[in-house]
Amino acid sequence: MSESAYRVETAPRLAQWRIDTLSSCTYRKSDPFKIGIWNWFLTVERNKQLFVKLYPEVSALTREQPPIASFVIKLISSSSPNRKTLVHPGVSDKQIKTNEDFVWAVDTVFTGKFIIDVEFLDLKSVPLSGGEPVSIWSACQTERHSLSTAITSLSRMLSDSILTDITITGADGAGIGAPAPCWPPAPRSSAPCSPTTSGRSPSRQWTSRTCPSAPAAPSSATSTATSGATSSSPTAWPCSAPRTSTMWAT
Repeated sequence: MSESAYRVETAPRLAQWRIDTLSSCTYRKSDPFKIGIWNWFLTVERNKQLFVKLYPEVSALTREQPPIASFVIKLISSSSPNRKTLVHPGVSDKQIKTNEDFVWAVDTVFTGKFIIDVEFLDLKSVPLSGGEPVSIWSACQTERHSLSTAITSLSRMLSDSILTDITITGADGAGIGAPAPCWPPAPRSSAPCSPTTSGRSPSRQWTSRTCPSAPAAPSSATSTATSGATSSSPTAWPCSAPRTSTMWAT
């Protein structure tokens, strides 16, 4: 039997397992598939009846935070002319931890090809700190996912040198490109540092672009750092000429 016979196709909140043939006294277990934060399995067994099971993979996550699931599961006969469909009454807020927590016994005879279709309406878990179950697809989880996506995108911009108009050069001479908005602009007027008098060595250097004719930033946009140096807020001016600044290690 090919590997595709055990593969479950997934989409957001949906899982579908296509079974070509299932003879009597046969047990079959799908490959793991991920919905939400858990890996899941489907099993089907034909004896006197057809038994369908859905359960999460045994793991530390499942033991500490077992899923509380709401879903609709269907059996669709793809070999019959009218695509006979049998729908389970539905499961609502049921904790599923083992392979015995959800078992669907089907009396209807399905011959030939059929599909097991699962639509997850909601998945909840109890926080480790305790309290009421919370949906993993709540606004908070969506915000965390958006933040994770933003960090991943920025990481790719740095690693693949996408939109890199600043080059940061370390003390060892290695350079890395970065987008200009990632770094604050250097002060517009500052005395050059002298390593011979301070005994400091440059820790990094970056080259960017600045506009010599840019107007001065308003006084309300300035702030004083703890070291006593004054810097302007990052105002975006049209860039025309390169600028190189050096940071000195303390």
